Amino acid sequence: MSMVEQALRLESGELETQEPRRLVQQIVELRRQLQEEQASYWHKLQAYQEGQQQQAQLVLRLQGKNTDHSQDLESILIWLEEEQPRSASLAQVNAML
Repeated sequence: MSMVEQALRLESGELETQEPRRLVQQIVELRRQLQEEQASYWHKLQAYQEGQQQQAQLVLRLQGKNTDHSQDLESILIWLEEEQPRSASLAQVNAML
């Protein structure tokens, strides 16, 4: 409704009886929209927080696996260093044969 139409209705007294009812309807609709948006926001926030928590748990798990693999590699390197002299003597035996 244009401002001119509102002014004409106000002059005739028609707007005075319809305006409060329309305003109440608008307020009710705006409250409903606000509640929907708030619920949507909280849902998105909760999903984001859950995702962050899952990501943090994954990082911790991967760090643990990385530590395990580092220890495994260290053990293998120590074993290889210990086996190197044996391998060298076996190579000498093979060369003599």
